[in-house]
Amino acid sequence: MTGFLKILLLLCAVSKQNASEVEENCKIHLEALSKPPSLRSSSHRACGIRNCQLGSDCDKEGVVKYRSHIWEFPWTVAVLKSGNYSFVGTLIHPRVVLTAAHRVENGETYTVRAGEWNIKSTNWTQKHQEIEVQRVIKHPAFRMDNFQNDVALLILEQWFKLDDYINVICLPEHEAYPPPKSQCYANGWGKDGFADLELFNGIMKRIPLHTVNYSSCQDSLRNSNSRSEFSMSKSILCAEGEVAFNVFHGDGGGPLACPFGNPQENRYQLTGILISLVRCNSDWTVVTANVAWVRNWIDQEITAIGFDKSYYSAGSSLLTN
Repeated sequence: MTGFLKILLLLCAVSKQNASEVEENCKIHLEALSKPPSLRSSSHRACGIRNCQLGSDCDKEGVVKYRSHIWEFPWTVAVLKSGNYSFVGTLIHPRVVLTAAHRVENGETYTVRAGEWNIKSTNWTQKHQEIEVQRVIKHPAFRMDNFQNDVALLILEQWFKLDDYINVICLPEHEAYPPPKSQCYANGWGKDGFADLELFNGIMKRIPLHTVNYSSCQDSLRNSNSRSEFSMSKSILCAEGEVAFNVFHGDGGGPLACPFGNPQENRYQLTGILISLVRCNSDWTVVTANVAWVRNWIDQEITAIGFDKSYYSAGSSLLTN
């Protein structure tokens, strides 16, 4: 047993939580640490690296189906308001988080926590970092009433130190879309609020979804609100899956990450930003902001600030800061 595991056992033993909570938390963390994900060396770190070996570790038999592995998605961050969980975001640069504009309230102060995995644990020494948001840039054409251009950039006061546990995701090229039925993943911690620990999932979720074409997406939105005249913006992208109903209740602003390139590289790009969940008859559709549609706007804002766009470019092979 490693020294770190011994320390964790000691922390579990002296925890002030009740016995059942102690047993559950310790079981989760000991199981995760005894079989950690396969990490890349820093010399091979690039944007969008999912921390697990292809076809193993994260997807093997015995792993809880819709629960992420520890540090599996290093780009998914929790956004806190007054110290409490508020929504989700995605790290695209050491000082920039991409999220949903409708989740950001004017005049509020936010803090971003990266490297988070189990938000219920109080005795778990995670490798997370917290940095306050300096300013917010919402898309100028954002409209709350129809989901149009529902994206915002959170500019942080300082840089996150990137490593295998905290990393940026790649962004798709302008108007580049993933192949239909690609196995994508949505992440978040579930229902709103840190205050009542029973109202959200402690472990980051991993919900498998696939994107759907424009016409199917528009039909779902029209049928969900009985508005046959509804014309969907190209800034919207829909996703579906057998367990799509498990998305949201606090997952807004989170990533829909889809694979790209050589499957052996296990790399992902931010295809969508979670906005809403709509129901059409017995089916559920996840509505996301189409990142490929707003890629040029993101590039323009990043350049105007003076930041390096190569952090989220797929062709970048090494990230340092």
